[in-house]
Amino acid sequence: MILLDAPYASDFLKTTIREHNLPVVGAPAAAAFGFATGPQVISQDEAVARARAAAHPRLRSAGIPNHHNSNGLIISRPSTHS
Repeated sequence: MILLDAPYASDFLKTTIREHNLPVVGAPAAAAFGFATGPQVISQDEAVARARAAAHPRLRSAGIPNHHNSNGLIISRPSTHS
């Protein structure tokens, strides 16, 4: 799943997401890059659930190179499992 973050997402990345129907986390930055709604957009709660359910989750963030602020969306969420 893709975590889009400011300040930049290339046209190549946006096209690739659409052409391959890659899941995009519906965060404010995603909406700013044209992914407010659509078949690729998943909720933040769904993103957390998918990441926690996968043995080896694949998370990609796009924004400032080597900048991982968007990963906090997944990492900082408290678990709802008992």
